[in-house]
Amino acid sequence: MKTQLLIGVLLLTFATPISWSQNALSLEECIDIAISRNHEIMASKLQTKEAEIDLRSQKRERLPSLQISANNSLNTSYDPKYDEVGNLEYAHANKYTNQGSIDFSLPLWVEATNPNLTRALKLNAEASKANLKHTEKQIKLTVTDKFYAVVIA
Repeated sequence: MKTQLLIGVLLLTFATPISWSQNALSLEECIDIAISRNHEIMASKLQTKEAEIDLRSQKRERLPSLQISANNSLNTSYDPKYDEVGNLEYAHANKYTNQGSIDFSLPLWVEATNPNLTRALKLNAEASKANLKHTEKQIKLTVTDKFYAVVIA
């Protein structure tokens, strides 16, 4: 019993530091982790996507649109009628209704409402991309500075 207890204590003593040891991270791994977990980068990516969506939707307003709809309905009714003898009978009546519509619109000149809107949205998308790249560069510089400060210390 004492031997098993001694072996257990020795195993825990020598095995624990090995299992708790951590691998050293390289500079590239530190930068990747910092960029993937940074909230400013995530916000910049969302702003870039939003700007691209706005630009695409503005460009799509120039395209023609076609809408087709069809409605079909059936109404059944039973109307009470009295025959010649005075007996009550119900007359069966069906009413069918069909409706259809086609709507086609072709914008002739969308730019007349706001001629600079498409250009402004395009510049906004480019600015969002540039902001994202600038933020990533700033994070890379900060992580590199901190990394070498730890290595030198």
